[in-house]
Amino acid sequence: MKNSIWDSRWLPRMAFVTLFTTAFIIALVAYWMFYPYRLVEFETPMEVINSPVRRGEVVNYRLKFCKFTDLQPVISRRLINNFTIALPSLSPQSGKGCVDLISSSTIVPAHLPAGKYKLEMSSSYQVNPLRVITIPYETEEFDVIE
Repeated sequence: MKNSIWDSRWLPRMAFVTLFTTAFIIALVAYWMFYPYRLVEFETPMEVINSPVRRGEVVNYRLKFCKFTDLQPVISRRLINNFTIALPSLSPQSGKGCVDLISSSTIVPAHLPAGKYKLEMSSSYQVNPLRVITIPYETEEFDVIE
């Protein structure tokens, strides 16, 4: 039984390879889970340009941010008052760099009651196979009228 897997020469080598591989996987998972990614920085609260807004019309707001990655986010949007109205998500395509623009991608639902609202948004980035980082930001309060 000279060439057996249990031969005394192979067992220490297999143990070393197994321990090294396990240590590498643990280090990789720890890096993925705890690395402080710098993705994007928003200037908040964002200024609403056309307050008051009529129901069924577009909310225009100034969006200022610097993006430090080429990853594409999924943007979740909600109108907040005493209740929450979820709006459709967006997946914009943009590269690295700083941006100052007027966004007109949010339409106030026609069934929304009049009152004071703010638009809360969050950009979610899938930075690796195990981690999604979500960055919240919001507009200042604005009035919705009939």
